[in-house]
Amino acid sequence: MSGTIAACLAATVWLGQEQGMFTMEGTRASQTPSSEQTNTHKVKVSAKEAFAPLLFTLPELAGLRLEERGSVSDIKQVALVKGDRYEGEFAYNTATEQIQWYRYEKEEAREGELPDLKSAEQKARTFLASVLGEESKQYTVKSAGELKDEGMRNGSWINVSFQKEQEGARIPFDIISVQIDSKGEVAFFGRTNKEEQELLGKLTKSLPELNPSPTLDNKSMYYNGFEIMLGNAESGITQRIRKS
Repeated sequence: MSGTIAACLAATVWLGQEQGMFTMEGTRASQTPSSEQTNTHKVKVSAKEAFAPLLFTLPELAGLRLEERGSVSDIKQVALVKGDRYEGEFAYNTATEQIQWYRYEKEEAREGELPDLKSAEQKARTFLASVLGEESKQYTVKSAGELKDEGMRNGSWINVSFQKEQEGARIPFDIISVQIDSKGEVAFFGRTNKEEQELLGKLTKSLPELNPSPTLDNKSMYYNGFEIMLGNAESGITQRIRKS
């Protein structure tokens, strides 16, 4: 079962629910910039600088060329290119340097036997500790299980989901996912940022069934905004959030 939620970063209006498909719309409103939005007095972070933690963690990426593909607000998308061939991508906030997502899905690793959950979880923990450093200690593993996408991504991975905790309490929608492929490598890393966490929190007022501890199954650019796929490890329901 899947659902779709389309929302702007403003007040949302409930339109209806039909056959499990949720549709929301909103109007753009002026907002006070968040700490993750552009500070005009701050030097923009380059793609090379933002890529450094990933390169340190995954030295096999050293032979890839960084090619900027587009941006929305402070979020810049960068393709990882080998020769003339697209190999993967990452996106980061040019003001804060925070990586929003990283994707490197090898064709030969889309199928095959996946690693056991314990091995995948350890790989994900090691990756997160290397990329986020001390910040990673604020996140604990919430779930781990197989994620199968027969659509655009067309593959299967072990999705290890983390959530931030403070004083033993989970912070709603502050989630990170690390997906491990059949070769035991990191195929995807994604996280929600402050702006997205606040938006999802507002949506729960209209959609109380929206799980505050979902899995982040995918995140990508979508026209002039972003698309976030949220899953529920217990119910198997997937919800698509689009924001612009």
